[in-house]
Amino acid sequence: MLNDRPISLKREEQAHRKDFKKKMRVATLSIAALVVLGGMIWAYMYSSTEEKTSNNQVISRSGIHWHSNLSINTKGETVPFPSNVGLGAVHNPIHTHDSDGAIHMEFEGRVTEKDTELKKFFEVWGKDFSKDSLLGNVTGAEGKVIMFVNGKENLEFENYYMKDGDKIELKFE
Repeated sequence: MLNDRPISLKREEQAHRKDFKKKMRVATLSIAALVVLGGMIWAYMYSSTEEKTSNNQVISRSGIHWHSNLSINTKGETVPFPSNVGLGAVHNPIHTHDSDGAIHMEFEGRVTEKDTELKKFFEVWGKDFSKDSLLGNVTGAEGKVIMFVNGKENLEFENYYMKDGDKIELKFE
């Protein structure tokens, strides 16, 4: 009997060690899985929050090739539209080819709404445009800036996100 007791204790200890190792492996793998899952959730939430708080929604991750049409009228006169705005030694993604009023938006890779803001075209062109000013004409006694998008008045002015097929009219009256 004395010999049986140590052998059974030894087997019991081995069984306990084996169970302990098994439980530790399961616990380690579970913790690792939770850490990975938590990291993925954090990364998703962080990128979504960043885009939402900056009002800069991603509209494409593989580029766009859009065209909006712009016409400008100041005090009853049509403003001639320049060709090749944004083209030259450096090819700007927002540009014109002809004087027909077509604004080309040709972006590669990730594109956000902010990339398509109407003010970006005016920056490339080197002209002023806002709710208070259009090509040197300032809102006041002489008139005000009015904007239409697809036939409807729009109050977003320089902050308007252009879309494919838009017909944008700017007037100073």
